[in-house]
Amino acid sequence: MKKIEVKRVSYCYQNMCVIEETDFSVNQGDFTAIIGVNGSGKSTLMRLLAGLMQPQTGSVTLFDNDGQVLKNTAKIAYVAQNAGNLHSSFPATSMEIVLAECIGEIGWFKRPGRQHREMAMNALKQVGMEKYANTQISEMSGGQQQRIMLAKALMNLPELLLLDEPTSALDNAFSRKFYEILKDLNVNQGITIVLITHDLAMARDYVDRIFCLEEATLIELDKDQVEEELRHRHVHHHLQGDN
Repeated sequence: MKKIEVKRVSYCYQNMCVIEETDFSVNQGDFTAIIGVNGSGKSTLMRLLAGLMQPQTGSVTLFDNDGQVLKNTAKIAYVAQNAGNLHSSFPATSMEIVLAECIGEIGWFKRPGRQHREMAMNALKQVGMEKYANTQISEMSGGQQQRIMLAKALMNLPELLLLDEPTSALDNAFSRKFYEILKDLNVNQGITIVLITHDLAMARDYVDRIFCLEEATLIELDKDQVEEELRHRHVHHHLQGDN
């Protein structure tokens, strides 16, 4: 059963098309990675999938778990690139950051109820950050901040999780832990996941499908093609240090 269906989608900036008449689909329950060189249009494609941008031609259709066209956008969770950095100096705890996802439901001037706090704590537990519920996000490492952003995305119990380079600033150990969390969400909760990554070597160990965006076209890679890519490019050299 399809979760995402992209038909003949194009998107151009001035005289350069980063996506051109592209067909692409993701099945329900897939864990999918998208690779490609910088500037190839990966983030544009992700924003199109998230509904933050509209294709100039073609269509992007998302489906719910019953195979019907998805109308409840709360079931789509999008984590932007370096999302944790946007909150790194904000004077708020992990719990407050995650609870902010409820504002659309409860309004700006109402306090979250017990139910909302329980949901937030459960989201923090899912990413192994419940012990940091009352810790200021500014006091956390980059890896911890990324997990908080993932917890925030999980607040509305999404069916589809879209992530733009979630491990780009993390070292090898934290990247692997992050992928393990994602794999658990995918396998045990049935969340369909699409992520952008430069770390093909890491992604290969966890994802089900790998696509490469190159020359405005998205192509799925088989096992031999993945190994060929690893020999030539798309290998991310992890930053060292405590993340």
